[in-house]
This record gives sequence, C-alpha cells and structure tokens, in this order.
Amino acid sequence: MSDIKDKGNFFLIGYTGEYPFDFIIDNYKIHLSSDKEKIDYLKILSDKIGQASPTGILTIQKRTDQENLLNKAQDIKNLLSLALGKSIIFNRQEYWENDKSIIILREMSKNNNEGKQIIPDHMINKFLEETLPNWSRLEKKNKDEIFVIIDYLNQTKNGFIADRILRTTQAWECACNNWTEEIQLDDELEKFKKQIYLNYENWKTETTYIDIDGDLKNRLSSAFFQEKLISRLNLLVETHKLNKENIDLNLRKLKSLRDQVVHSGRITIPGKEAIKYLNPGIMGLQLIILKRLGYKGLVNGVENGWKTTKNISYYFN
Repeated sequence: MSDIKDKGNFFLIGYTGEYPFDFIIDNYKIHLSSDKEKIDYLKILSDKIGQASPTGILTIQKRTDQENLLNKAQDIKNLLSLALGKSIIFNRQEYWENDKSIIILREMSKNNNEGKQIIPDHMINKFLEETLPNWSRLEKKNKDEIFVIIDYLNQTKNGFIADRILRTTQAWECACNNWTEEIQLDDELEKFKKQIYLNYENWKTETTYIDIDGDLKNRLSSAFFQEKLISRLNLLVETHKLNKENIDLNLRKLKSLRDQVVHSGRITIPGKEAIKYLNPGIMGLQLIILKRLGYKGLVNGVENGWKTTKNISYYFN
C-alpha cells in the first residue's frame, strides 16, 4: 500500500463529547463522535481502566499522505484538550485506501488529572471550525509552547490545592515568556533597588557575617524580580484586553499563594478561599489562548457561584 490514503480513523481516549459532529475544514472532511455506551460503562470502572479504553472516534477523510492525516488528527486532539480541559489522546490509528486498511498502535502518554472544560459540548464543532485553521498554520515551536500551557492547566482539577496553584502559575509564567517581552522596573523601584544594593555593600564592610555564594543578595534581588514578573503578568492581560473584573482575576494574590507554596510547601489560607483565586487564574489563561486562536463563540463560566455560558467577547474589553 502507498502512503496516500483515503481516510484515517483515530480512536480517542478521554473524549466524552455529548454530540456527534460532521464538518469540513481546509478540504478535510471530519467526523467526531463519542461511544455513549462505552462511556457509561467506564463510569463504573476505575479511572485507570477507563483511561486505557477509547471513548470516541475521529474520522478524517481526504486523499492525501498518511502523515498529513496524522498531523491533522494531532492538531484536533490538542485543541480538544484545550476545549474540554483534559488530556485527549489516541493510541490506535487506522488508515484506509480503497477497501484495504492498516492499523498502527502507538501509545501516547496521558496524565491522570484534569482541568476545567471551557467550551460547551454543543459548541465543539464551531470551536474546531474557527481555531483549527489558525492552529494548523502555527509553527511546531508555537504549537508546543501552547500545548505546554494547556497541559499545566489540565492538571488543576484534582490533588492538593498547593500543587494546583503551582501548575496554574507555571502556565501563566510560560505564557508570559512566550507572548510578552522582558520589561524593566519602573523608575521608583529601580532607584529603590540601587539603594538596597548600596546598603548591602556598605553592610558587608561592617559585619563579620559571610554571605555564602551571595545567597542573601540573591534573595534581595528576588523581590525585585518578582515585581517584574507581576508587571509582566499584567502586561499579558492588558495586551489581550482581558477584563479581569468579569472573572475576578487577582494575579498578585495568585502569585502570592504560589510564593507560599514554593517557600513552605503550603498556603496560609483555607483551600476553599484559595479556590476563589485559583479558578479565575485557570479561566483567564484559557480565554487568552482561545482569543489568540480566533475563537468567537460561547464559553463556560461561573457567576455568583452559578455555572454560566456567555459569548467570549463578554470577558474582553
């Protein structure tokens, strides 16, 4: 058989979308559906068993190279991971040419955690129609950068609250590194930093204390680095015109909780209170990614403790 195929079937693990979809994007005819009977059965089984069994199927039809079908399937499963807030993979690939098929088994890695579903089930087709062309045009490096962020966010549903906070802030820091330029301290803070350093050097001449490997000076420097990071986080929000008030996003407080985790392994407030800062942090970054990918439809949210569905434009200025 040649490398030219008529279609590919990709057996999705983790996909539990409620509705079947058929649509055409860039001359690729795409079918996406879930196996409802298998999903109901897997709910009875352990998570470990459930993650090993396909729950949906992605069919891509176009007479093209097998590699092109695979690349398109990988693009779609990565976008589904963003939309559904959990890792979507496929271990089994099936390619057809006329009435002959070949099956490829290639195991992908999957984490056991999840995040939050940002796209409603009934909007998955619109989501893919709007974002897949833009995603497919990205360089591999840019796709990898976004996928790392998605992967962090998709590990924030379960586990210790401290770990979830750390993964969320790691995602934000990755986004800053990818999408903003390095910034300088404002003039007042820069002046303050120089004064601190000068006082430090004077103090060293007057004390017998030995600052081994400059550890004390590094800790002084860290405080100013953290201020630069906060400014960069806010720059990311402002650049994308995200309305922080509409999701109650408090990046300074979220970063403060992150610092507590890094320095002591725990936070000083109850987990229920920390969730108020964690969830907006997750949603805010999801919204930024969606905007970058050109999505203009409905998204899931929470308002006054109630689940809501609003157009994404509500969350941007």
